[in-house]
Amino acid sequence: MFFRSRKCERCHNRRATRKHGDRRLCEPCFARERANEEDVRLCPVDGDQMKKFIVKDIVLDQCPTCRGFWLDGNEMAQIKEHARKEGEEFGAGFIAGMIIG
Repeated sequence: MFFRSRKCERCHNRRATRKHGDRRLCEPCFARERANEEDVRLCPVDGDQMKKFIVKDIVLDQCPTCRGFWLDGNEMAQIKEHARKEGEEFGAGFIAGMIIG
């Protein structure tokens, strides 16, 4: 969706490109809102509660104990689509985002 030069109603810094409920949001804020709405997930390896990270507007779950990353539903497809569009720059940024958090 495109909203003519409207600012994000959450951060008030970036141009709103998405709609979430009745609010116009930028991509990073849209991802944060989605992350906040997701259920708490338990690690399939050790059963600990996973933490949510947002990397390139994709919500990832990471176990603080085993440090494993787990993808939900279409997140791998989102990663592949970003990689297809952005090429090598995406891969480097995505990996750095996963490491730094």
